[in-house]
Amino acid sequence: MLIEWEDSFKTGINTFDEQHLQLFGMIKKLDIGIKEKKSKEIIGEILDGLFDYTIMHFSAEEKVMIKHGFSGYEEHKKEHDELTRKVKNYLVDYHNNRFLLSADLLGFLSNWLKNHIGLMDKKYAPFFCGKGLE
Repeated sequence: MLIEWEDSFKTGINTFDEQHLQLFGMIKKLDIGIKEKKSKEIIGEILDGLFDYTIMHFSAEEKVMIKHGFSGYEEHKKEHDELTRKVKNYLVDYHNNRFLLSADLLGFLSNWLKNHIGLMDKKYAPFFCGKGLE
């Protein structure tokens, strides 16, 4: 089931919330592309963009965590690295015609976003807000 953005996902750090909202939008665009049976190239472009954007977002979060000495950095980075590895594997398989996009991938991405933003990112919210980040 595709997850939709809700205000309950807000962390209170505007930059990250805007990036999270864009990630949700990219997954929705991927879902639409699959349902409308768009060409492989278009779906591939969406997947590539999603992967690149995720890398950019993770890097931004991690830099702020390091800068401000967030104690949960290692655990958070581990989750980021795991998703990056999985998505990269999906992309390689997809571009080599070894993987057919399905509801399983979208379910995985939706669950990951729900759990990561809803649980992990919520852990850093009070810390960063206490540092005056918005």
